[in-house]
Amino acid sequence: MDEALKKSPRKARTVQHGSAKSEACVCHDEADHQIASGELCNIYKKIERAHQEWMAALDEVEDLIFLYDKNFCIIRCNRAYQQYAGIPFKQIIGRIYYDIFPKAEAPLHSSLAASPKRTKKHDSEEEVQVADKIFRSRASPVKDERGTYLYTVHILEEITERKKNEADLKLFRTLLDNSSDAIEIIDPATLNLVDVNETECRDLGYSRKELLSMNIRDIDRNFSTDIQKKVEEQTRRHAQIRFESMHWRKDGSAFPVEISAKVIELDKPYILAISRDISERKKTETELLRLNRVLKTLSECNRAMLRAGSELELMQGMCDVIVASGGYSLAWIGLTQQDADKTIEPAAIAGTGKQYVEALNLSWDDRPQGQGPAGIAIRTGITQIVQNTQQDPRIRLWQKAAAQYGYAAVIVLPLKENGRVFGILAIYSSETEAFSDDEISLLEEVSYDLAFGIVALRTRCLHEQISQRLYRSLEGTITAMASMVEMRDPYTAGHQHRVAELAQAIARELKLPEEDIHGIYLASVIHDLGKISIPAEILSKPGKLNKLEYEIIQIHPQAGYDILKQIEFPWPVAQMVHQHHERPDGSGYPQGLKDGEILTGAQIIAVADTVEAMSSHRPYRPGLGINAALGEIEQHRGTRYSAEAVDACLKLFREQGYQLPD
Repeated sequence: MDEALKKSPRKARTVQHGSAKSEACVCHDEADHQIASGELCNIYKKIERAHQEWMAALDEVEDLIFLYDKNFCIIRCNRAYQQYAGIPFKQIIGRIYYDIFPKAEAPLHSSLAASPKRTKKHDSEEEVQVADKIFRSRASPVKDERGTYLYTVHILEEITERKKNEADLKLFRTLLDNSSDAIEIIDPATLNLVDVNETECRDLGYSRKELLSMNIRDIDRNFSTDIQKKVEEQTRRHAQIRFESMHWRKDGSAFPVEISAKVIELDKPYILAISRDISERKKTETELLRLNRVLKTLSECNRAMLRAGSELELMQGMCDVIVASGGYSLAWIGLTQQDADKTIEPAAIAGTGKQYVEALNLSWDDRPQGQGPAGIAIRTGITQIVQNTQQDPRIRLWQKAAAQYGYAAVIVLPLKENGRVFGILAIYSSETEAFSDDEISLLEEVSYDLAFGIVALRTRCLHEQISQRLYRSLEGTITAMASMVEMRDPYTAGHQHRVAELAQAIARELKLPEEDIHGIYLASVIHDLGKISIPAEILSKPGKLNKLEYEIIQIHPQAGYDILKQIEFPWPVAQMVHQHHERPDGSGYPQGLKDGEILTGAQIIAVADTVEAMSSHRPYRPGLGINAALGEIEQHRGTRYSAEAVDACLKLFREQGYQLPD
């Protein structure tokens, strides 16, 4: 029993209560012991199973996880850590972790921050570069319920790809924000802005936060459902669409943009829209359009100058062209007057506002009516440009009328002759700031051409007047010469005029220029001028001429030439007189010229002279009649007489019923 007590004090105490209970107590204690042992075994099994499950879970984690004590000696680690360390698990446990992985001379900063020896709070997270890998290092101490340090859990998360993506994203964001084009990412379902770059914020005057709370239609009022459908349709064909629109700034102003849009796939479909501010391009296009119009105007003005037959026709034509081709609202030309009030008289007007011009009452003196752009341009000879009629003080007297007719800008160009201003060309536009430097230069060229054309027409008109007087004087002189011949030879009175009429008709039938026809006519009128040097007895001799007398008669072409050669005619009158008895076959006189050496006019006069002479009466014979005369030229067609001149003469008489005048 003592031995039993020694073995089980509880059991001995139980026996002392009485022999009746002794056996029952012993049995009960044995049962309790068995139950306690079983429960403890189950607990150990559960703990072991939990440990295994925990370790299995850790081994499935891709991050490197290890536990170490206060001396940084590893007490646990997962499979990922073992793989990076490159040594078996049994060789890892108990070793200082920074001797294994990541190798270093001291613990990581995050390890120190999580160390129980540290009293100050430190950041327990950092980034670690190991070869070509980057890890995020995090260490967290574990303590019991009394706050006693147990161990530290350290996690190394590989973030190499994430860091690369972050770097790429940062680079992309930098490129995005430094792009000269505005970029918008739009939710296609709602058209809300999902993201924008800095250029978009800068262009529109909104903050990024403000824009991300807005819809695309808040900044692009033209962005319609049709455009949205076009974007989606083009995307299905792997294409993009381009279109022009207007973007509105925060201050309410608008500017033109060119948009390139397509659908992109991220976590879901989005519309990527790239907007480029094309204000400068539009301005340049507008400027080029204006310059093209002005160049066209300049070209058309030059044509108008060539077509114009008078000064008034030129000025009106120029104004019409400036309005029609240049697209301006009004153009008018004013000429300076030398009256007491020095008024500017409108000479030509085109476009809207004839009443406006007529009511201007402009002057070029020092009165208020002369202080406008027109008066200043005339006095100074310098082009005057008013880019805003409602703000420029030079036009204050006419601002109300200009606004009524919609004239927003005006340019006044002086018209000069030898430095003297004799008028102005005024051009009006419905837009402010309408005249650029290049446009002004081209319009000044228009004004130079206009001034030159006016002066040229005035000069031409003066020359024509002088020429007409000279022509009248020449014709009077020629008529007088013809009369002198006829006074000495009354039997041939009217011969030269009848020859002139027939020669003129033949020349017209041959379709010669009118100017040449007139010269042939005048030469015919005096073709026998040389007979003034022949004795009257020979000219009026009733009988047949002897050889000597005939030779004297033959000198009259030379004599006529000698008289006329010193006179400057617009036509070869002297030469035609000299050659009117030459023949194509060389049988003529006085030079014996042949076809190709004889002037056309002289050959025409020869045919007309023969026909008139044979058909008319002469002192030495009666007239032979027109048929005999026509038979003569027909018989010798191409030998003694020009074939073309003969054919034309025969056609006149036989087909057109021509008759020699009385």
